Amino acid sequence: MIQLLLLVSLFAQGEPCDPTINPDRELTIVDPNVVNDARADAGGPWHMSSLLKEMLPESATASDLARFVSRFLKKSKETTRVNGFDLRFPGFALGERAICRWLKETSGVSCEVAEEVGPARIPYKLIAIVNRLDLEGHFLDRAEGRFVFGAVSLPTDKPGTNPTTLGVPETVIFEYHLPAKTEADRKQWARDWHALSDSSLSCNTPQDCEVYRQALQKVTDRFSRRGLVSGKPNGNSIGQIRTSHVAPGEPSLWTFRQFELEGEGIHADLVSAPVAQTPNHSLDNSEELKTLLNQNAQSVLDKKFVIPRNLLGGEAILDESQPSQWQLAGVDPAVKNAFASETCNGCHRVDNIKDDFFQISPLGPPSMGRERLSDFLAIDETPKRVANMKRLLCD
Repeated sequence: MIQLLLLVSLFAQGEPCDPTINPDRELTIVDPNVVNDARADAGGPWHMSSLLKEMLPESATASDLARFVSRFLKKSKETTRVNGFDLRFPGFALGERAICRWLKETSGVSCEVAEEVGPARIPYKLIAIVNRLDLEGHFLDRAEGRFVFGAVSLPTDKPGTNPTTLGVPETVIFEYHLPAKTEADRKQWARDWHALSDSSLSCNTPQDCEVYRQALQKVTDRFSRRGLVSGKPNGNSIGQIRTSHVAPGEPSLWTFRQFELEGEGIHADLVSAPVAQTPNHSLDNSEELKTLLNQNAQSVLDKKFVIPRNLLGGEAILDESQPSQWQLAGVDPAVKNAFASETCNGCHRVDNIKDDFFQISPLGPPSMGRERLSDFLAIDETPKRVANMKRLLCD
């Protein structure tokens, strides 16, 4: 409210609108005083199991949640074909190096035959909360709020503070559509995120950060809880969950998968879905894809072109041994680069990446903050997101 009154006052006086955007507080929040808070431990609203439970009805029991997670893992492992394309690396949705320890701890048997899980000890820790209002007008045509999780080496109910766990090179991103039907709704979301930069919300130590964390939770609750959006499974606004990890047995290959929520009640399921804006890897250098990009070159350059759904694969593969992720001989280099930057594997193939692969790295100690961010995200992308926030706040 303070920020809004200031903006209105400046506008009324004819002053230029130029709000100060604090990326660390309102765009990409990686402060260890936030992501290592008890809210990110088992039972807290930012823990992965809590977010999964919100995808079920309020009446769901602990057993319902355990079965929901078990079905997710089992179905992801058994799926071999998505959208008409075979998966090159079928297997667990989450990387095997972390979840096998977790499943064995829960059931006492190997992860290949485990039928039960203990969601409270899921081996993933929160590493970022992200405002993606800049997706408005993008190919998704939606604004999003995201939780980014990194795998840890051991199952734990206190992933942010357990000193025995280490970061593992796997991430899972929960990507929620911010409930917004109109332009006015989008602008209100911008004001709500921007209010997190108010000077009264200090966050320099774990102790003095609580007021900021409370304000942030009010924002995240408005997109992560059940019952928020009519017509979606259990009213949950989740758009998709994306996973990424090293391909099994292929240390130079990374694989991305995508999952969407379907069904209703306690029988809702997370099911494999085509990876957004990423053609199946078998189409690289195909005449079909090259012709499509050449015929829509300007739209591709403007980053408004939507890849037809029938071309989307069920996984995106990044090969570190290749100099370029997409070959596409005969396509103008500028068009090829614009197209590639929109794909999952192309976006993670840029030169100024973090730890060989990540935009937000799960590696490193819990005390890491902005050091988790790739240069691409911190230097190239953040100014664009800042400019978008200013536009939403000032238009």
